[in-house]
Amino acid sequence: MKYDMIILVSETYFLRKSAPGTATTFLALRARLVAVVEIRIRNGQTTERGFARQVGVSQPHIHNVLKGMRSLSPELSDRILAKLGLTILDLLEDGEPLRPLPGKSRAPLPRSAAN
Repeated sequence: MKYDMIILVSETYFLRKSAPGTATTFLALRARLVAVVEIRIRNGQTTERGFARQVGVSQPHIHNVLKGMRSLSPELSDRILAKLGLTILDLLEDGEPLRPLPGKSRAPLPRSAAN
């Protein structure tokens, strides 16, 4: 199942399904990561200020990212993922395929990883 937008309605988060067969984009994964942070803040697991300190940015910066006024950089995304103990794969929904880019072949696994 694919989702491409997080919608907040009355303090409840809903994930809007994207059309079947569409590829998951970086923007969709970034929106999912922001939603994870927003949910943790709303659930009282952390505060904007505390989370901002943990990932090394100011509270106004993290606030603006969460409100969509600033974009989430790849570097900050990596710090957030590390702080939350997540990987990009954790942002994918069950059953979402991992496909190589068109025209690109997968590199063979190193011998030690294949065994």
